[in-house]
Amino acid sequence: MVYGEGEETVYELATGKDWPEINGIVFKRGSQIISNPPRELHDPAKMPLFNWDLVPREVLYNLRLVPSLTSRGCPHRCTFCINAILKNKWRARTTEQVLEDLRVIKNADYFRGKKVRFWDENFFVDISRARAIIEGMIKNDLIVSWETTVRASYVKEGMIDDDFFAKLKQSGCYLLSFGAESGSSAILKKIQKDITAEEILYSAKQCLKYDIIPQYSFMVGLPGETREDMFMTLDLIDKLVKLSDKVQILGPQAFRPYPGSPLYEECKEAGWREPRSLEEWARLIEDELNYLSVKNFPWVKEKDFVESMEAYVRFGAHSIKNAMGSSVKAQTIFKLCFILLCRLRWKLRFFRWPIDYKLAKRAITKQ
Repeated sequence: MVYGEGEETVYELATGKDWPEINGIVFKRGSQIISNPPRELHDPAKMPLFNWDLVPREVLYNLRLVPSLTSRGCPHRCTFCINAILKNKWRARTTEQVLEDLRVIKNADYFRGKKVRFWDENFFVDISRARAIIEGMIKNDLIVSWETTVRASYVKEGMIDDDFFAKLKQSGCYLLSFGAESGSSAILKKIQKDITAEEILYSAKQCLKYDIIPQYSFMVGLPGETREDMFMTLDLIDKLVKLSDKVQILGPQAFRPYPGSPLYEECKEAGWREPRSLEEWARLIEDELNYLSVKNFPWVKEKDFVESMEAYVRFGAHSIKNAMGSSVKAQTIFKLCFILLCRLRWKLRFFRWPIDYKLAKRAITKQ
């Protein structure tokens, strides 16, 4: 079994290197389980560019969004994030490598007219590098429609300011994705997000100013989170969606604990029974949806509220037109009735007894 980053490890396995000499693997010899030392994080700048010719053509032609990766990891300390748990430090490709990858993508027949997603955890960590990439795209006629991730705290003078926003738009940026997480300052402090609700709102206004879609992900149901904290999140979402129909909201999804984090230990103290073996983990996640259900999370006191919130935001906070355009498949009249109920709940901030949500969920599941 390979653990950690696998590129170099898999290469060594494929080339026949002796297993005891390969870092980053666990293997069985007879009845003995042998765990080799971990492999150091690799340097993306020393890795070759993606070779798209190794991918079946039908896969490439059917891609809706072309993936590209300009960096790995993240330097920030968010306690819920796998990067902080694994100490996955930020490492980047060079500007020249990124531009060459974009040149290949832009000239490939199977990618013609498609949008690009930079799947970095945080594209803008090194703002000078980010500027060089954007200016290189403009200078070298590598303008494509693209999206990526960013922190709200980066939207400020000297980092992603008005001048840089204008260049982002010129280079083809159409969407920036932010991890907002919560509208409660207490929760943002608890998870060490190091951003504020005011910064989140300001980032949305700046994106909209330059006709770039701002997208925000939220979560609820953290250990120690109160109903008041969750309503602060809903209030922030309300402020965001009122700015423009272009604002996109993901969630709020239920928080799910990763082993190794301080929040995971807090979940255990609240009554979460962690699996004791790999076999038990396998049995637990065999039904993944059940494992991820808030019904199994003892620290969540208002389970119905947390479970239904994503639906009430998706169908109640946005305009009827946007809600009707949701990817959820249902009969038009049924979908419209549910949207109207969600909008009424959202307006009244009344989320108790979510019978409508449960009925809708059951109907969708049966389809």
